[in-house]
Amino acid sequence: MAKFASIEKGTLARKRGVVFTDLSGQEWACDLRVLSGSDDRAILACATREAVAQKREPKRGEPIFDFAIDVETLFQSAIDSESPDNAPAPFFKSRDQILDSLDRDRIHVLVAQQTVWQDEHSPLQHDMNDAPFA
Repeated sequence: MAKFASIEKGTLARKRGVVFTDLSGQEWACDLRVLSGSDDRAILACATREAVAQKREPKRGEPIFDFAIDVETLFQSAIDSESPDNAPAPFFKSRDQILDSLDRDRIHVLVAQQTVWQDEHSPLQHDMNDAPFA
């Protein structure tokens, strides 16, 4: 039996053609990808640094922390629609580009779409029970 460490990382699921407008009203489209555990760890680390830098507590419910999670989630998950599946390229060049081009509501809507996409690919969404583990 192969060891998990020997399995090559495959292509992460992409939700294609997510359309949104920036603050100028220009329409854009990107893909949103499923995030890995490593991505989640990086998102939480980034949000923690942002909260601490602003002398806020890094916990859910703290607006600065929650917003930083949303911005980092969008930065990590938004993929250039024209990039190949085996070499996904980031859609946004920086977190500042997100903050300068989108308002809180647009960011939240895109993150909500990514969250739904993530949930659709979660094993908990597929009637998982303890039978496979017995």
